[in-house]
Amino acid sequence: WQQWQGVWMGAAALPQLDSDTVVLGASWRLVSALARLHRSGMVLAGAHGSDLTRIGADARWFQQVSQRIHLLPVSDFLAERARALGAPHDQIHTMPWPLSLDHAQMRGRQLAMVARLVPGKGLRDALVLAHRLGRPLVVVGDGPARAQEAAFADRHGIDVDWRGALPREEARAVLRRAAAVLLLSEPDSFEGLGLTALEASAVGVPAIGRDVGGVREAVGPGLLLSRDACMDTLDLTSIRAFLGDRDAGRHAQQHVRSHHSPAAFVHQFDAVVAAAARP
Repeated sequence: WQQWQGVWMGAAALPQLDSDTVVLGASWRLVSALARLHRSGMVLAGAHGSDLTRIGADARWFQQVSQRIHLLPVSDFLAERARALGAPHDQIHTMPWPLSLDHAQMRGRQLAMVARLVPGKGLRDALVLAHRLGRPLVVVGDGPARAQEAAFADRHGIDVDWRGALPREEARAVLRRAAAVLLLSEPDSFEGLGLTALEASAVGVPAIGRDVGGVREAVGPGLLLSRDACMDTLDLTSIRAFLGDRDAGRHAQQHVRSHHSPAAFVHQFDAVVAAAARP
């Protein structure tokens, strides 16, 4: 589907392009046709999550396209993945994820998880950890894993509030009231960044994440659990101390202010365009 979109985008846009035009696409697949045809201008493409981690049989196609474009991955983890796949090192530029800050509110006791409820996102681990901590869990999102995990929660008497899929602002409102957000993606999930952790940090709520993929970069000053952490047997001492730290939310918000503000994004984007424009 994205290959077809790329061809359509190229056919529709090419007559409007000249040598001074900068083309910005959401993924490398969407600018694939333009990368071949728009040789005199600049083509930039975002790179996020499965766009790079699940290339598989498309690796050779990616290598061909990446020779003609500048890639803008959202994490250093994805930048390294792009290099390993054969993209030129000097055409890869890690970009901040621009987020506006919001006033922190009085946080409650509940933990929050915001994600597509699909295998690999760590929903079972979030349920188990919240239950062991004696805290309610609010889950925002929907997907095929919900039914099975809801049955598991019922069997074990886990206090969970299933909110379903919500618009972004409503999901942010849930985050504002949480003690922390959980991002416990499974070790083989190749999480590209972990946007939920950044969204929470922007509203003054710290994150607890598993050290997989780009989650380390998103969690920042939050609490990072080891890649192979088992929620059934994990020592909860450090987690309880983290949840009791009144400064954790402030530190999280400062991380976003320093690394993921709109100003930081614009500054990096201008630098990328200037570098790409050099002969």
